[in-house]
Amino acid sequence: MSPQIPLIFMGEEFRAASPFPFFSAMPEGMRAETLKGRRQELRKTPEPHEPGKPDVDDTPDPALRETFLSAKLDWREVTHAEGRTALRLYRALLDLRRHEIVPRLVGMEGFAGSYERLGEDAVRVHWRMGDGTSLHLRLNMSSRWQAGAGDCPGRRLWLSGAVEGGRMAPWTVLWTIET
Repeated sequence: MSPQIPLIFMGEEFRAASPFPFFSAMPEGMRAETLKGRRQELRKTPEPHEPGKPDVDDTPDPALRETFLSAKLDWREVTHAEGRTALRLYRALLDLRRHEIVPRLVGMEGFAGSYERLGEDAVRVHWRMGDGTSLHLRLNMSSRWQAGAGDCPGRRLWLSGAVEGGRMAPWTVLWTIET
């Protein structure tokens, strides 16, 4: 929904079970250095000891055919109930973005957005669109109610969760547009 180009990883729109590893055809001389560099970078990620995260030393070799094949989508997953539900959600959000956000991008300047943290796991974001309207996001990324949502100006575009009395329910996403 944001003004930025949506980044959707392959299969994400229907919750594909296949992994999305980095793979590449590269000259043999680059292979060892590329794998070494990938492992060094993965060690620096903020969640290196997260339970369930694969061991960095088990990082797939991007030049192996098996790595490429592991990323191929199983299109039958689109027909499963969970896949269909997720795909409907993605399509609805992309359609809403196409009709409400994209037409307002023309003339939008750089650095047109600002944000305010509302505690550790929540934010309030505002963008000035190219047509002068304001796009607002309220987001609570925690399992607790969060204060600080304030008034939610404009017309509601999307709500998942709840906003009551300036507070957001756990895992709430609210998009509004103000003309």
